[in-house]
Amino acid sequence: MNPSLDPSNTFPTKNGFCHVLPDKLVLTRDGNVEQALEKAVGNRIFSMLLMYGGITVAIAYFSVRGFSSGEVAQGLYLALVALFLGLGLFSSLNNSTIPVIERRAISSVKYRRGMLGLTRSRFVVYFKNERGNVKKRLIMLPGTLAGGREAAKEALELMKKQGYYSA
Repeated sequence: MNPSLDPSNTFPTKNGFCHVLPDKLVLTRDGNVEQALEKAVGNRIFSMLLMYGGITVAIAYFSVRGFSSGEVAQGLYLALVALFLGLGLFSSLNNSTIPVIERRAISSVKYRRGMLGLTRSRFVVYFKNERGNVKKRLIMLPGTLAGGREAAKEALELMKKQGYYSA
């Protein structure tokens, strides 16, 4: 067994596992690192952002239609929803869903503590992609009902031990 694939270098995430290797971070759904490294799974966030962009445009259209037909309350409500979705879309443009992040590409790792019952704890990994653009990868940790506090504590210790995060 490859020593870098030691199970003690793995922590659970919201949707799978994060394997903290000496030269890279690997995110998997099923815990199989070798299979994740063999597959060339790309960054699929563009298609999701395109879909959300389409929904935002449709809501904005119905907002304008509401205003033009005299339904001011409906138009205003839909305009606020479209604005909220548009801001979220704009803030997500530099996000990435890439499953393998090389250590040499990582510029910083930040830890965000979750608010009990509202948000999850997470790591925010800033890295340069193959084009040299700075991207952001969120590593969401398990929620409160799935032992999130203990999992977050263990993940934080592992990231510190491997030198990816320093407080």
